Amino acid sequence: VRENENWIHRMGSLQIRIEGIWTHTEKGIAATRTEYQKQFPDMEITPEQFRDLKPTYTETLEYAIDQQRFRFLIQDAHSLQLKIWDGKQAMVHEKYSTYEQENYFLSNTPQRIGKGLFYNISWLRAQPHSFWWDTSDVEVRMKYYGRPEEYVLTGNSNYRGIDCYILEWDPGVVPDLADGLSYRWYVGIKDHRLYGHEWLTYKKPHIEHWTLNYKEIVPDCWFPMTQGYEIFAKDDHGEQYLKSRRDLNVLEVNVNQILPDKLFEMEFKE
Repeated sequence: VRENENWIHRMGSLQIRIEGIWTHTEKGIAATRTEYQKQFPDMEITPEQFRDLKPTYTETLEYAIDQQRFRFLIQDAHSLQLKIWDGKQAMVHEKYSTYEQENYFLSNTPQRIGKGLFYNISWLRAQPHSFWWDTSDVEVRMKYYGRPEEYVLTGNSNYRGIDCYILEWDPGVVPDLADGLSYRWYVGIKDHRLYGHEWLTYKKPHIEHWTLNYKEIVPDCWFPMTQGYEIFAKDDHGEQYLKSRRDLNVLEVNVNQILPDKLFEMEFKE
């Protein structure tokens, strides 16, 4: 399963374009509204100000990465964030449409803006990774992901239309991990690819990721064209409920193509 992710470390360049759709449940919206009312007691709380109070909204995500540069864009009707490392300088532009706030951030290293570059998607969740823009000790971090011998085969299941093995890991008490946390994987019986990845709290879902419709972009490089995740929460009675969902439809993936310099340029306003 983990080897299926590692082709990303062998690529010369990677370009991805994604359409995202956020969906918030009524119960989730009510809980979020209550949180904002406590935080901003003198403000009128409206969906126009806070997008997570909307039942649904769409977004665009774009990645462009090669051996020396990266570009990441996430944009919706509410806000825009653009991150660029052009090989010499890190640049971030953030802009909001619902209130007047626009800013830039500059740095001479890529680490601060490159950390967690792939956190917005559900791919690359099976193991820790170290990249040139975000180096980390993979072996040390593996204790938070579980080693192969620690996983247990607990059965089979048809997961979202795919016949899968069920693998589970219960880390027990590990510093910096939440109490009662465990992982459940759904691994394709035929191809050994990861199709589902659940974070459980006391055996109840906390976050569920899915990665489906794998496509061979170039030989031996398979990418899930349908991704997403669901976030669960507990109500005042301790009952688990679905709070929100993010569906990610991958529109385009290109590997080992020359990326134009213009992608890594940023225009600055006075």
